[in-house]
Amino acid sequence: MKYTLKQKKDIITNWKKWGVLGHIDKLFEYYANTENCEFCNKKFDTTFDKCLDHDHITLNFRKVVCRGCNNNDNYIKLMNGEILYGRENKKDYDKQHYEKNKEKKKEQARLYRINNNEKIKEKQQELNKEKIECECGCVVTKCNLTRHMKTKLHTRMMMQKQNPQD
Repeated sequence: MKYTLKQKKDIITNWKKWGVLGHIDKLFEYYANTENCEFCNKKFDTTFDKCLDHDHITLNFRKVVCRGCNNNDNYIKLMNGEILYGRENKKDYDKQHYEKNKEKKKEQARLYRINNNEKIKEKQQELNKEKIECECGCVVTKCNLTRHMKTKLHTRMMMQKQNPQD
């Protein structure tokens, strides 16, 4: 499958968000060139079907698998042959993983904000400048559209639009 630069950037951003470790460019090349699930051998029809599976404890890459294998994770085994987790205790495992890594994730987010402060500010300024027309007819900034849709003005304008004789 071919990926656009935006798709590649989005995929890598998600990997970083989940804390995947390794040489990201080489990992992406391997991921992009994998055409079948490395566990059940199912062919990837779309990019949505393809997942980069990683160990939630070590954060290291394991396999490129289909969405079904990634969700079940039943194929993952410890060295002694015990199942790491199956469907019955996956929620407990995920909860423990979250609690264990909560501070690390907060620190990663804090460092991201520090390192990308200028980019974040630029993006916010773009959103504050970009004006769009709401379905009620009001012109609002893109970042305020959701807030605007909850206002009395929006509700009144929509009612007038639906019942023009009033």
